[in-house]
Amino acid sequence: KTADNEKIILKWITSNEIITSHFTVEKSTDARVFEAAGTVTAIGNSRNNYSFVSAVLNGNPIYYYRLKINDKDGRFTYSPVIKFSFQPINSFSVFPNPAQEFITISNYKKQEIIIVNIGGQVMSKIKLAQGRQTINISSWPSGTYLLKGQDEVIKIIKK
Repeated sequence: KTADNEKIILKWITSNEIITSHFTVEKSTDARVFEAAGTVTAIGNSRNNYSFVSAVLNGNPIYYYRLKINDKDGRFTYSPVIKFSFQPINSFSVFPNPAQEFITISNYKKQEIIIVNIGGQVMSKIKLAQGRQTINISSWPSGTYLLKGQDEVIKIIKK
């Protein structure tokens, strides 16, 4: 199994598929309820390599997959379930860190962030557009701050 930000690529090898008709790739987000994600026709004969590309939907961080191995006579068996943990790319980054006067936020999606000090006091609320934005922190006391986005938190140090 491999992935990028938009798809998961499942690969498997068979050793003997004399009576195999096709493979149904099944997908789940909870490992209990599976839905068909697609089918792959069996080649037949002996050893074969297969792959299937599955879209990453709804930004889920975890997916489960299994193969339903369908025989020509209507019988089927299931492969073991595999778990895929998808770690999305951070939606923003901050530099320099530690910083003295300014921090620059590189943002990859529109969102609102909040910067709080270690005591939880809100230092700044910022609506970010895609791109880069520089923030003056020269008047803030030295210490640790948390930059909180929709799905992540980045610790920043003010010298």
